[in-house]
Amino acid sequence: MNPPLISIVIPTINRYSDLQNTLNDLQQQSVREYEVLIIDQTDVNDFCSIHFPQTKHLHKAFKSASKARNVGLLEAKAPIVLFLDDDVMIENPDFLKNHVRHYEDKSISGVSGAILNTDRKWNKKLPPRASHPYLGWIYTPRNYNKPTRISDGGAGNLSVRKEWAIEVGGMDENYEKGAYREESDFCMRLTHKYGKLIYDPEAVLLHIGNPKGGIRSWKTGQGIIHAPHHMFGAWYFMFKNLPWFVWPEYAWLTIRRFILHKKLLKNFYLLPKAMYWFGFNFLKAMYKSVGKPLYISGGTHKQ
Repeated sequence: MNPPLISIVIPTINRYSDLQNTLNDLQQQSVREYEVLIIDQTDVNDFCSIHFPQTKHLHKAFKSASKARNVGLLEAKAPIVLFLDDDVMIENPDFLKNHVRHYEDKSISGVSGAILNTDRKWNKKLPPRASHPYLGWIYTPRNYNKPTRISDGGAGNLSVRKEWAIEVGGMDENYEKGAYREESDFCMRLTHKYGKLIYDPEAVLLHIGNPKGGIRSWKTGQGIIHAPHHMFGAWYFMFKNLPWFVWPEYAWLTIRRFILHKKLLKNFYLLPKAMYWFGFNFLKAMYKSVGKPLYISGGTHKQ
């Protein structure tokens, strides 16, 4: 068997059914030289890889998406590493090909593919704020229908050069559990050193967004209050990476996402609980940002 062209890293927790559907889709790919690394954080190991011969299953006791991706990055045998979520559908048999082909250009640091919801809707326009030098990535939709160059990619469909990803330290393991904003943090370091990513809408997949398992294993407040570790990640990213003069705009976007969303406002009795966790994680993130980031061994990036 030829060595893999691309290593696919999939962190998972409590989602074996969705994961097996994703693996079935990968078996239909036109690119055959690949390996899959499953970083399984489910409490009870019940995964069977018999039917997936290109799969390596690593069961881990920790519960951290960032740490899981770093484990996969270090274990990968291929020069290109593709990060996927465990609940995606890949309908295009050239999905992997559309990632790999860009790396013929030796200057490309990574490729971000399109992520569609199950409604399969595309966004045909970029908002004016997408050109903002510091916050444009927040306004750039994951389902944009045209190729472009970007500085941020979603970890549910993001490929990178292994060597360069390790060089900048991989994911910061200070991001907790489901690790909100970890990929933005990572992409900011990667693109600062090696240049912007290619955004390719032809490298498209569907994100199922299963209400059970994955990052939703830690939801609180009847699914109305966002997970506290997401709040922490949002604030930690701001303190660690953004210049102070863009904090007001970023903070407003964060407040809109976590506090001023329709579900919470309709269930206003949960507002005190949400605001407590929001404020607590603001202070926690401020404290954490004073310390050192937790990059993988081999990363030489300095904060």
